[in-house]
Amino acid sequence: MNIQDFIEKIQEGSLPDAAKSEIVAILKEHGATFESKELIKDIIQASIDEDMADILTDEDRLAIGSEEIAADEQIAQVQADVQKDMEFVETELSELQNMVSDLDKVVDAVEIENIKNNI
Repeated sequence: MNIQDFIEKIQEGSLPDAAKSEIVAILKEHGATFESKELIKDIIQASIDEDMADILTDEDRLAIGSEEIAADEQIAQVQADVQKDMEFVETELSELQNMVSDLDKVVDAVEIENIKNNI
């Protein structure tokens, strides 16, 4: 696909006429460059954003907002539960480490006693 093919595709597309004209002007002035690609992406994204703004009603926005709040609350609850579980695991691990340490002391004491008895 060359620039002319792309221009024709843009002109046949569903973008607003102002966006089409702007894209064609960029391509004719700058050609196919990274900068023109970024400008064109921005124009297309702006058109998408405008379409989305037109689609969503105030009621939709309120529903989305309350769903986001509910999701944030659920995430916070899950994080709190995970934190609580991690604290429990850390406590259990600490107790197990203490038990191992105590067992090591007992084993050492028995070995010392055995060595004393053998001498």
